[in-house]
Amino acid sequence: MWANARFHLDLSDEGFLDLQPRQYFLLMEKHNEQTRHNELLAGIIASTVANFSPYPPKKPLSAAVFMPSEQANKPAKQKRRTKKDREATASIVRAMLTARANLDQATLKEPNAS
Repeated sequence: MWANARFHLDLSDEGFLDLQPRQYFLLMEKHNEQTRHNELLAGIIASTVANFSPYPPKKPLSAAVFMPSEQANKPAKQKRRTKKDREATASIVRAMLTARANLDQATLKEPNAS
């Protein structure tokens, strides 16, 4: 919290210590709002340049594509695994379990060297 207050909000130590927690969080909320606004402005410019370039994308890009805060809020897309991928994973797991079982069997069969 202190580092955010010093770096992002440009508060002195005394200024930070004089804040109530609610005041701090409201200031951080305003800072985040300003950051999103600045990203939006840059995103509008970047998407306009990309969409009207000599080689524009097939599907027009929105400003949100160029906003790091928007990208961070999106859930990561999980690639749907094919049956072939699942079978390959299953065969690897089976091989590992078989090797472990064989190792355990070999360990049980060895006579003690005491």
